Amino acid sequence: MKRATIKISVITPILANYAGEERRNSFSRDRDGRVVFQHTWWYTAILAAIGQTRIRGIKPGDISISPVVEVETDRYQRQYGDKGTRDHECIPARAPVTLEAVVSDHVTKSGLSTIFEHLGNFVGMSPFGHNLGYGRFNVDSIDVAEGDQPPPLPNEK
Repeated sequence: MKRATIKISVITPILANYAGEERRNSFSRDRDGRVVFQHTWWYTAILAAIGQTRIRGIKPGDISISPVVEVETDRYQRQYGDKGTRDHECIPARAPVTLEAVVSDHVTKSGLSTIFEHLGNFVGMSPFGHNLGYGRFNVDSIDVAEGDQPPPLPNEK
């Protein structure tokens, strides 16, 4: 496994969809107040990007994104059918977001870039599915550390 850092700039708002009564349509938060993405959001978005790009040899389980991000949020009025709007907490357009990840050793920077550039441009990060246009982003940079090397055996010095 190796660490990766993915820096993105939000193009269209990433909307919250938390169902708790006291914070409806707000992001979950950790004890320090940072935004917590649901793991399933990343998994399904990465799965869609892999399928659409037809990249081979990488599965969604090979990329584990830390769910916690430190980012400023705002409010967004989402059009909701003919009934009007629904208020959501959101990560607004132009917000910079740094994602920390752990990827399998066989995942290359090129492969990760292909997935995340497609995900940002065509899939988006949204609990409302991938066809409504929410959660689109640009990839600013991707850094992938070298994989962990096992310690040498006692007789290999």
